[in-house]
Amino acid sequence: MPKSLLDLYREHRGEIDALTDPTALFVLFFVNENGRMTRADLQKEMNLTPTQFARVIEQLNRAELFGTQADFVYITAGGKQFLADIGMVGAPPAPPQKPPNDAAQFLRFVGGGFLIALLAIGLTVFAISTGGLDPFLATATPTRTNTPLPTAMPTASTTPTLTVTPTATPTFTPTPTRTAAATSSPTPTLIPNVAGVWYHNFGELRLEQRGTTVSGIFVDEFRDAKENLFGTLTGRILQGKTDTASFTWTLDEKVNTFDGTYSGSASNFRAVNNCGARAGIEFAAGCSFAGAWINRVADNSNCAMTLKRIDRKVSGTYCNGEVEGTLQSDAKSNETLLSGEWSTGGLRLFGARGSFRFYLPGYDALQFSGNYNNTFEWCGWRVNSRPPARCLRSAQIP
Repeated sequence: MPKSLLDLYREHRGEIDALTDPTALFVLFFVNENGRMTRADLQKEMNLTPTQFARVIEQLNRAELFGTQADFVYITAGGKQFLADIGMVGAPPAPPQKPPNDAAQFLRFVGGGFLIALLAIGLTVFAISTGGLDPFLATATPTRTNTPLPTAMPTASTTPTLTVTPTATPTFTPTPTRTAAATSSPTPTLIPNVAGVWYHNFGELRLEQRGTTVSGIFVDEFRDAKENLFGTLTGRILQGKTDTASFTWTLDEKVNTFDGTYSGSASNFRAVNNCGARAGIEFAAGCSFAGAWINRVADNSNCAMTLKRIDRKVSGTYCNGEVEGTLQSDAKSNETLLSGEWSTGGLRLFGARGSFRFYLPGYDALQFSGNYNNTFEWCGWRVNSRPPARCLRSAQIP
């Protein structure tokens, strides 16, 4: 079924809002010309109040034209394409991508006209929904009313009056009674509920709970093993053992994620990082693939990427587009493998697509090696870590 004008306007409202807001458009152009910068520096350069600045950044983020990482802001590949489509800059390169076909070239050629058409659609829908772009306010005409003429007030005649003096009425003052002081009872300590299915950085958990006693199954995918688990809760700290290991986990305030250590035969009985989250909940940044990374991809050695992990799914953005993939563990190499698809261009209509594969070794999640399109290097590392010794890794280059 063809889309209505209102559907098209709602679908692309973020781009239309940015196109019709001179401040947002200038901020986008300024960051494109000057590169990634801190929020404080950008606000100072733009001479905006904190409220105005927050509104502009939120508007550009919602339209996927801007990205944020810690205290920095940067223009996304979609933002660069947006400026190119409206003729403010030349079309940016979009690595990694395959050579565009004839259809993609045609879409890039008509991209500017497409966005201007969306603007016209948005203004038309707004006019229809409000009854006009410039409604007039009706001014009430005051109604003239006749004011009655004052009439002479009658003069009261003086008559003698009898004044009666009341007699005093006795009053009764009640004697206050002593009430017992209220006593406060101690507030019972709530026991966190950890029962349910959890995912951790190298497996799964299935937990049951009775009071402060916890039992269940610990799945160690690096050893391809399932073990019994027994533990005790003290506040938000869960300590216990599996058949071959011991663990100490600290739960967050909402009891949705945990961070701690694991020590067993799989780690040669040294304490290693063990973290995770409930099923359906995002992993905390720094656990597994979740959080901020610096990438080397397509000759760019300072490509920012931010990922989120829920269960075995990972998605996020990098300096030139978006990634989405699925996790699996390799028991032979003690690695977590992420395979999926990358795409470039904020609107995706103009972007390219391809495959990628990342290899995250061990438990610490500090660096990964990998490839895109099974041929070209793509690796990453944490902000406080170093690049891997070897960036490119693929099926042909293990």
